[in-house]
Amino acid sequence: MTVTWRALRLDDAEAVTELFAAAEKVEPTGEEHSVDDIRESLESPNSPLPEAGVAVLDGDRLIAYAMTARRTAADPVHQMRVESMVHPDHRTDALGAELLRWYEEASSELHRKVFPGAPLELHAMAHDNQRWYASVLRRGGYEHVRTFLDMTADLSALPSVESTVEPVRYEPRHEEATRLALNEAFGEHFGSAPLTPEVFRHRVTGSAGFRPELSFLTLDGDRVTALVLCVERGVADGEVVVEYVGTLPEARGRGAAKSLVARVLREARERGYRRAVLGVDGENPTGAQRVYERCGFVVTGHWHVHARPVSGR
Repeated sequence: MTVTWRALRLDDAEAVTELFAAAEKVEPTGEEHSVDDIRESLESPNSPLPEAGVAVLDGDRLIAYAMTARRTAADPVHQMRVESMVHPDHRTDALGAELLRWYEEASSELHRKVFPGAPLELHAMAHDNQRWYASVLRRGGYEHVRTFLDMTADLSALPSVESTVEPVRYEPRHEEATRLALNEAFGEHFGSAPLTPEVFRHRVTGSAGFRPELSFLTLDGDRVTALVLCVERGVADGEVVVEYVGTLPEARGRGAAKSLVARVLREARERGYRRAVLGVDGENPTGAQRVYERCGFVVTGHWHVHARPVSGR
């Protein structure tokens, strides 16, 4: 086998999508990625290609890829996110170790450009079923630091939830107020960093999958005090993703999040969706998991964050 490494390119999107599909057959995570999803990921402002991505090829066939993503803040540590996927037929300890070395080299180079002198820490996520990847991370010195939960709601069997707020549907004129509210609401969350207007537009409002008709806000004048933003991702039919749920600290305790999520689920059902999915920090300090359970969500999977300090510790 002749393995070559080169910079990852936007035109690798289809081959990367095929990697994920091959892996999903042997280690199901519940995530199905479309080519458009992968292309949007490759276009992320936080992962500027070519320096932030690498492709590994056997001949002219893509057998693995990896990416690193800078953050918008280092407060006090720059927590860069790294990810990769290797085709199940090509997984070896040697290739896994080489990918981790690439993580460190590429991340360190990008880190020096944005936060020189700040401590650097790499964060990688592995699903319960991604045992090979988790073992590679452990052998590479990564330690488990957090667990996030996948949750799913069957829209045909929703509990009754009394609304305590008057939501308004998202409109483009609320974009900046929504971004500011999201940053404030998530300021205390694990691994969170403020979203710049460019990144917010890329991830949410400018995404092809953004569903403004299923995104709701509560307002105090022109200020957003609570929000639920939804997208469609992957190729799963009849599924909506509740991407962000946030409430400003002074508006908590009034049932705003529960009311907005319940409104989204009812509207999604009326529009023909069969299920809704979301992810939540298992140690979320606001008790978000309990809110989602009251709205009809149940835990269906776990993603484990593994971290390794690279410099400054």
